[in-house]
Amino acid sequence: MHNMLRYFFLIILIFFVLPAGAQTVLKGNIELKDRILAFFSDSSYAVMYKNDMYHVFYYSNDGKLIYTEEKDGLEYPYTSYKYNVSGRLVNVSLRISNDETYIYTPDGSLIAHWLGDKAFDEHGKVIMTRKYAQ
Repeated sequence: MHNMLRYFFLIILIFFVLPAGAQTVLKGNIELKDRILAFFSDSSYAVMYKNDMYHVFYYSNDGKLIYTEEKDGLEYPYTSYKYNVSGRLVNVSLRISNDETYIYTPDGSLIAHWLGDKAFDEHGKVIMTRKYAQ
């Protein structure tokens, strides 16, 4: 019941209280001045602030922080390290280009290979997709 009320008020807010431009946010057409958002097919999302592009914050679909990521550089290729909220290393990524990233477990096993908006497992099966808003 609590979630139903929350969604009801969210719909009221978006369609009746906020300016008409808010509806474009729902469609994914959004311009952000200070951050970049990535929305993933598992309903999680990531936030990277333009004034600190060395760090990325990952949130569950209910807005709880689940991971942080730290990059060792901003020029390709670079490595990034993703940690859970307890500080345990979850994965290591090798970012080859804007469109290509390899993600490994801490012990070196391949988790995913991102090409554009799709992540593939070691068998070439799509395991996740993403969409950016900048």
